[in-house]
Amino acid sequence: MSLISSVLLLPLLGVFILLFVPSWKVQLIRNIALNTSLITFLISLLLWIEFDNSTSRFQFFENYNGLVDKNTLFVTGNDFSYSGLYLAKLD
Repeated sequence: MSLISSVLLLPLLGVFILLFVPSWKVQLIRNIALNTSLITFLISLLLWIEFDNSTSRFQFFENYNGLVDKNTLFVTGNDFSYSGLYLAKLD
């Protein structure tokens, strides 16, 4: 899994984990939320460090074709002035 996918999917994983934690375990909920946020932040720092300012092209670009069915396209990329996340149905 690439860095940009990790930044996008890690918070969703944290929410999924929190769905199974009882509501009376407040400290555990806070710890899971904090750790998920910190890990996501550290990965985003890696993206920032690896970013190349000398180009205006998209960086950290991913293209998944046929994710849902053969006519679905999922594209994500980042140039730090615009973040793109697209899910398109190709007919």
